[in-house]
Amino acid sequence: MLSFGSADASFRTVVIAWAEWLDDWLAYQKNFGTGPDERIQAAHLMTFYAHHLGAVAGHLFLASGDAVDFSPESLHVRFEVFDPMEGRPEAARRFHFRSIHSAAPGSEDALHDNLVHSLLPAVEVLGRRCGLSAGSLWRLASDGIFGALVDVGRALNEEDRATTVGLAIVEKQGSPFRSGAPRLERIVGCDGGERVYRIRSGCCLAYRAGEGRHCDVCVLLSPEERRRRLAALAG
Repeated sequence: MLSFGSADASFRTVVIAWAEWLDDWLAYQKNFGTGPDERIQAAHLMTFYAHHLGAVAGHLFLASGDAVDFSPESLHVRFEVFDPMEGRPEAARRFHFRSIHSAAPGSEDALHDNLVHSLLPAVEVLGRRCGLSAGSLWRLASDGIFGALVDVGRALNEEDRATTVGLAIVEKQGSPFRSGAPRLERIVGCDGGERVYRIRSGCCLAYRAGEGRHCDVCVLLSPEERRRRLAALAG
């Protein structure tokens, strides 16, 4: 969620929030099966947070062409409980961002730069706390941002445009998001229909929890094994 205006005492600037509320945000990731391992929680949190940030930034840009200053020193955030809704888990929570700056016409480059700047505290804090490398954290963030943009585009009936914008942002030359690896896998099912799957560029470490199975779109799988699994999913 994104709102505009002055922030009340329930918000913190992004810089302060990552310092003060990290324990709470990490603990919440256990709801997604991360288990007690803080490294797995941190990997999931990086993508989870970036997806929320990418969703609000992407919706604004795709719907209006606008961007907003997401500087972590001025952008505020709180982690709030959703309003009750059928099918939503009890006590489900979301990041609510509040900008003191007005939106203005933007560009893909401006959107990219805003996202990178805003995510700097997350990369620094999670790297220091949980020992994940900056490179791995940036790749996890890029997965969240790209996924959010595609999801928003689908909701706006502009999935192709959103995918193009998303790729321009996460694969921009010189960007910390850039992996250089394919982000999409196209699989033809038994019915002749094509399914498009988003491929992870960063490892969420989920294979270290539970039964130890790699995700079907895991970056650690060989291309051949990944395509085999996705073909089975496609039917």
